[in-house]
Amino acid sequence: METRQYIDLDTPLMNFGDSQSCFTIRDAVSGLSITGNTGSGKSTGSAANFALKYLKAGMGGLVLTVKPSDRRDWVKYCIHTGREKDLIIVEPGGRHRFNALKYISQEKDGERAITDNIVEVLNTVIRAEEDRQVRSDDSFWENALTTLMSMMVDLCLIAFGKVTIDDLYNIVQSLPRPNETLNDAIEPNSQSAFRQAYKLAKLSIDKKVATWKQKRTAEGNNQFANQSAYEEALYDAVPDARQFNYITEYFWNSFRFLSPKTRSLVEYIFSGFLYSFLREPVYSLFSKGESTFKPEDCFEGKIILLCLPIKKYHRVGRLCQTQFKYIWQRAVEKRVVDDYSLPVFLWSDEAQNTVHEHDSDFLATARSSRVATVFISQNLPNYYAAMGGEKGKYRVASMLANLSCKIFHSCTCIETNKWASDLVGEDYMPDPSMNISISQNNFTSGQNLSLKLQKVFRPEKFTTLKVGGASSNYNVEAIIYKQGDPIHRNKNYSIINFKQFF
Repeated sequence: METRQYIDLDTPLMNFGDSQSCFTIRDAVSGLSITGNTGSGKSTGSAANFALKYLKAGMGGLVLTVKPSDRRDWVKYCIHTGREKDLIIVEPGGRHRFNALKYISQEKDGERAITDNIVEVLNTVIRAEEDRQVRSDDSFWENALTTLMSMMVDLCLIAFGKVTIDDLYNIVQSLPRPNETLNDAIEPNSQSAFRQAYKLAKLSIDKKVATWKQKRTAEGNNQFANQSAYEEALYDAVPDARQFNYITEYFWNSFRFLSPKTRSLVEYIFSGFLYSFLREPVYSLFSKGESTFKPEDCFEGKIILLCLPIKKYHRVGRLCQTQFKYIWQRAVEKRVVDDYSLPVFLWSDEAQNTVHEHDSDFLATARSSRVATVFISQNLPNYYAAMGGEKGKYRVASMLANLSCKIFHSCTCIETNKWASDLVGEDYMPDPSMNISISQNNFTSGQNLSLKLQKVFRPEKFTTLKVGGASSNYNVEAIIYKQGDPIHRNKNYSIINFKQFF
């Protein structure tokens, strides 16, 4: 039996600033934000150095990709640290796949997964995509879509015992129209996907109810005071019967008579989202067959690399990675952590592409889950644009506040530099002054030195940081701000250098 190793969160990963200052595992699981212009050296400088340290520490993790070169870089990192055997590369034509809905809806601890959990994953990805288009504040449409998804997932679970992208897509394309009746749905020759699912669900419920009635008759306990007592006993014994009743009421008495505008919009949003997962290569990777890996593999040191770079696969690459990221985050949050639990990392370069509304909540408890989150982006406006524009600023502020360590590379974004300057704050700085007195026969001068409260780093300072390359001996300059322990001269900020790793 393998002996679990104690993990000391105060284990140093990297030294910087004063000789006694270091970046520990505890700092890592408190979160890291890296910002800087394209060409500032953040990828080959701080990002590469932290990636290597996390891998050398034995961490498992999830890597999201944006550029096609990300795969090459992470293979290189893993080879350099002797971790290539731990790398799980998920890519078109590869040997790994993950059936997302099967994973979510599978039975755990003897109980079927709750419909709301399945719908929450789907909704999170849909809302994240809508945020990039600055979605409406009108909650009616969102509630209508959520209700439709919930009812369809329940219908699939009762009819088929599982949920698949194929079934959801086919059903949403054949939902009952105003001119249809309930009798049409239970006709023996009905061929539409919705009617087939409805008939199977009804057959399943009818069998369960018949079995329940037979058992009560055999026990001589088949009398009820009234209809309400009968239904209460039935729903206690066959919970799916209650849900099937709601499904029937919804589709035949509510959804069927929705206004054409509302109906067409929710159908269009949901079917368009589902269709993205029905096209190759995504279908083979995330929508069918048996999974060859699962998020929990990271707890044993595996590194999952989602090689669907957004620069190549665009919207569908973003959808798939956002979905898996959220599923992975949920798995991490469910993990029971003790002193022997291996820390894991979430690595997101160009993080604005896969941020979603639950990131802040996840980061708020990431430390107790032992997750070392690394979000890398050029500037604040990138995050604003991805999270709803002006109205998303508080969500961005909340998210970044939960990343306790900030590294700022060279940047020309005025808003980002002002934020960084304000974050580091003010300190008392030497303020020399000179007094000069001139009279007819005398010339006197004197010098005074006082302390003045002023910005430690003015915003323009962030435009002058070295960006690496041969001219600076491949050293990249950055300003680090770290919560807690001092870095340099009893301050928790400093200018540091990273050697570029190519």
